[in-house]
Amino acid sequence: MKEIPEAIFATSDSIAFGVIDAMKDHKIKIPEEISVMGFDDIKMSNLIEPKLTTVVKPHHKLGVVGARLLFDIIESMTLEDQEAMDKQRNTQILLQAKIKIRKSCGHTDRLQEMFPGK
Repeated sequence: MKEIPEAIFATSDSIAFGVIDAMKDHKIKIPEEISVMGFDDIKMSNLIEPKLTTVVKPHHKLGVVGARLLFDIIESMTLEDQEAMDKQRNTQILLQAKIKIRKSCGHTDRLQEMFPGK
């Protein structure tokens, strides 16, 4: 039998669903043989079996920060300050995401110890 990875982190929950389907098709047990994690926390994540561990994006904070940046750019345009406008376009902002631990990663007791309150 071919070796499989210990875990797969998918860039979206939808892709993780495809991974889970493929693992089931190949009789690979989740989470016993492989852990699967997604990114989005869409509603289906809590409805599939096993329930998908996922990263929750801070949607409200994304909107607030995006709106503030847009207002700052518009304000810079009215001042015709090209340098300030360029600086705002190249701004990098990091927002804190949260992990929602469910069954697809297994060892949920150990994960709860590592990430309390998640």
